[in-house]
Amino acid sequence: LKEYGFLEMLTEPILEDIFEQNVHVHLNKTQYLTNREIDFELATSIGEPGVIATSKSLIEGLSHSIPTTESVSVDKIIRLRQKEGEAFEVYRDTLYNVLKRAIPRT
Repeated sequence: LKEYGFLEMLTEPILEDIFEQNVHVHLNKTQYLTNREIDFELATSIGEPGVIATSKSLIEGLSHSIPTTESVSVDKIIRLRQKEGEAFEVYRDTLYNVLKRAIPRT
């Protein structure tokens, strides 16, 4: 891996993302969203305690799979929403509460 530069090819994008993430969090008071577990592990090991607590709270509340809908027609999604309205409301309310509780702790 090292001889062919594969290690750098794998780690450089991750390190660049983490660096940019830290800059944006500190300068713009933003949050970082990722689908790579390694990003989360690195970000929570170098961040401020409040940001780390927020990240861990969010990951606990939001770790789940959501099926993609790219091959489903809008009509089918609307019918599902009408048929399963209560389930959508429960999901929305739960998501809202997770985000509300994840306010950075200082």
